[in-house]
Amino acid sequence: MSFLQRAVEDFTYSNLLDYASQTRDPVEQMAYVVAFSVSCYSSTAYRVGKPFNSLLGETYECDRTDDMGWRCISEQVSHHPPGCSQYCESLRHKWKVWQDYFLSTKFRGKYLSISPKVFGISLAMVTLEEEAERGKLELKVDVGGMIGIEEGG
Repeated sequence: MSFLQRAVEDFTYSNLLDYASQTRDPVEQMAYVVAFSVSCYSSTAYRVGKPFNSLLGETYECDRTDDMGWRCISEQVSHHPPGCSQYCESLRHKWKVWQDYFLSTKFRGKYLSISPKVFGISLAMVTLEEEAERGKLELKVDVGGMIGIEEGG
């Protein structure tokens, strides 16, 4: 499995973004988006090896519009350190996600360390499109460096 394929696995629980786009309560929307942002760690307990580094400029496209209603494209934008940019959108539930991953990996013989790079902060931008009267809600979830959520729209 490549680094780009692993990045697309974050959308396993995309139904949480579907729920966030359907509810009108902004607090509930934020709760669903935060739950989605931590759901990507659900499969890490079963991973014993790091994903293969993709080649610089390599892209990976995943189209799940038939069963889950979204499509995603990822591109390897940096090789050292490994980094990718990703865009995913749901045509059915009207949400969009932009993400950047820059990781530092170290293998010391007995352990493997994978951590977000501070200078390349892992940032997810989630946009939930709604009716024209409310505009749109944008949530930025910073999962590298300082932890926080920025709301705007």
